[in-house]
Amino acid sequence: MKSRNNKKEIEHEWLKMSSGKFHVARGYNKRTNTTQVITSWRSTEDPGPGLYSLQIDSIEKQYVLKWNKSVQYWTSGSWDGQNHIFALVPEMRLNYIYNFSYVDNDNERYFTYSLYNPEIISRLVIDVSGQIKQLSWLDASQQWNLFRSQPRKFCEVYANCGTFGVCRENRLPFCSCITAFEPTSQHDWDLSSYSGGCMRKNNFSRNEKEEKPGFILSYVPSRFLSSSEIKTLLPDDESACRSFCMLDCSCYAYTFVSKQCHYWKYEGLSNVSLMLSDSNSQTFAINIKVSLSDTPKNASKNNTKVLVAGIISGFFSLVFLCSIGVMCYRRVKRQALEWLSLRSLVGKETRVIIIINMPLALYPMRGACGKTKSH
Repeated sequence: MKSRNNKKEIEHEWLKMSSGKFHVARGYNKRTNTTQVITSWRSTEDPGPGLYSLQIDSIEKQYVLKWNKSVQYWTSGSWDGQNHIFALVPEMRLNYIYNFSYVDNDNERYFTYSLYNPEIISRLVIDVSGQIKQLSWLDASQQWNLFRSQPRKFCEVYANCGTFGVCRENRLPFCSCITAFEPTSQHDWDLSSYSGGCMRKNNFSRNEKEEKPGFILSYVPSRFLSSSEIKTLLPDDESACRSFCMLDCSCYAYTFVSKQCHYWKYEGLSNVSLMLSDSNSQTFAINIKVSLSDTPKNASKNNTKVLVAGIISGFFSLVFLCSIGVMCYRRVKRQALEWLSLRSLVGKETRVIIIINMPLALYPMRGACGKTKSH
C-alpha cells in the first residue's frame, strides 16, 4: 500500500503499510479516554497478537513502546513542533523523504506522516523483535531500505530473550540461553521469536533427602530488583539467603543486596533480562537455582569422568587389538618354521608342497620322473 501526500488517506491512523504485521490504531481519543495501538505479530509466521505494542501517550506529546501492554521500555521523547521531530529520534531531521506531523486538539491526539514524493512506497511496522521499523522500497535494488529502527539496538528491547535468556549484540543470533537451560520452543527461536525464553535441561529435585540443587551466577540490571520479593527474619548474611532459596520450592533465584535477601519466584523472573557479565555498576549478581549436575563445577567433573572413561576404554581396546595381532604373528611364524623343517628333510630331486591344516589332495606332487600325479 502506498503512502501518498493526501491527508484524508492518512490522518487519524497508524497506517498498515504492508503485509499486515501490525494492527491499525488511531492514537488517543480524549473524549472516550481510549488508546488504540499497533501490535507486533507473535512470530514471523504467526499473525496473532504479540507481546510488543506502539501507542500514543495519553499525557505527554510522545509515543511509547510497551511490553505486554504494561511495561514501557522506550519513548520517542516530547514532540518538537518547531523542528517537527520527537526529541529522542534525531533521525527525523532527515526529512527529505518523510513529512512528519503531530496533531493535538480538543478531541484527539495523534501522529502521522506523509511523503514528499508520492511515488515512494513506505511502511511503518512494529517487528516481532519489539522494534519500530520504518522502511521505504527501492526500485533499483528491489528491496526494502531501513530508514530507522527504535530502539536502535535489539538488546534494548525489554525481555526480548524471555525467561532465562541472555542478549548479546556482538553475536548472531542475539539471544541464547544461560548455562543448564535450552529454548522452550526451538521452532519459535528458529523464527527469530525469542520471547518464550528458556527452560531447564534437567529439573532439580524437590526432595530434601535427595541431592540438593546448586546455583549458577548471572547478572541483571538494577531496575529489575523491584520484581523480587524480600525474605525477612533471616540473619543478615548470604549463606542464610542461599539456604532458604535452596530449600524453598517456590524460589527460583536469589541475590543478597544491602544485607537483604531478595528472591524470585518464576513469575518474577519472566520479564527479567539477564546478562552474562557484570558490565557496569548498574547491575547486580543473581544466583539461579539449577540441578547440581548442571553447575559448572559438577559439569566439569562429569566431563572429566567421560574423558577418563573414554581414555580407559580406548586403552583396553588397543591392548586387545595388539594381543590379536601378536597371536596371528606367532601362528604365521610357527607355520613358516614347520615348512622350512619339512623341506630340509626332502631330497633335492623331490619337490613336496605341504600347507598346514589344508587337504593334501588339493595340491599336486611331482615324482622323480617329473610327471605329475594326482592323489
